[in-house]
Amino acid sequence: MKVDLPGVGSGMQDHATAFIGPFLFDDAISYLPNRDRKLEDAEEYAKYGTGIYATNGIASLGYIASSVTEDKAWADTQVFQFHVGIDSGLGFVLRNIFGFKSGMWEEWLGPYSERDANFGALNIARPKSTGTIRLKSANPEDKPVIDPGYFTHPDDMKVMVEGMKFLVNMFENTKAFGAHGAKLAPVPYPGCENVPFKSDQYWECVARHVTSTLYHATSTCKMGREDDPMAVVDTRLRYIYMHIVVHKNNIYSIINILIFCFL
Repeated sequence: MKVDLPGVGSGMQDHATAFIGPFLFDDAISYLPNRDRKLEDAEEYAKYGTGIYATNGIASLGYIASSVTEDKAWADTQVFQFHVGIDSGLGFVLRNIFGFKSGMWEEWLGPYSERDANFGALNIARPKSTGTIRLKSANPEDKPVIDPGYFTHPDDMKVMVEGMKFLVNMFENTKAFGAHGAKLAPVPYPGCENVPFKSDQYWECVARHVTSTLYHATSTCKMGREDDPMAVVDTRLRYIYMHIVVHKNNIYSIINILIFCFL
């Protein structure tokens, strides 16, 4: 039995996430592991599960509505503040978790290593762009071909640029951060040196360089009615067999749709 479900692997969405910063501080208020890590911190975490080792580096987060969304009560951007300074070990994290190119960290922020700072990040909470996940071949050992389709809808880039400008304003023009002299490091991101620093064109360039997955991929296994050609499962999570083709007496195996279902 062969099932023709064109919706499998289509409509992929993710919370495309970009990093922005660093915002340099005049005061020693960020966390720098090489300076601030203590044996007592490990003991506190081992005994009570609290302290600096119980955090993930996020000091605060919030939601804002961009000019793109029609319903201002329904935010479409999530913003983060990271309390970790310019630690030399961050290059390892960015390379191995978020896929940044080797050497980028040193080229970009080497002169500011071990400086007190914060970083910002944001993701598009309600993206309009869609991507795909497809089989590379008939060999089950081959990794699938994933195209997240980030920024294929122009509104998503507008949301990203507005979010970046919001973070810059938050760090540089609010009383809380202004008390510590917070300023964006005056060094362009590698690859964006040829556009005006902090302009909309600059932030778009940064977004296209530093946007990464937040590992929230979803929507490749659409739920819908049987007359929806892109639906894969019905409202009871049963496969839709509207396009079944039986080939004589042979039963053909189909891909395990559940590996694509992140409902």
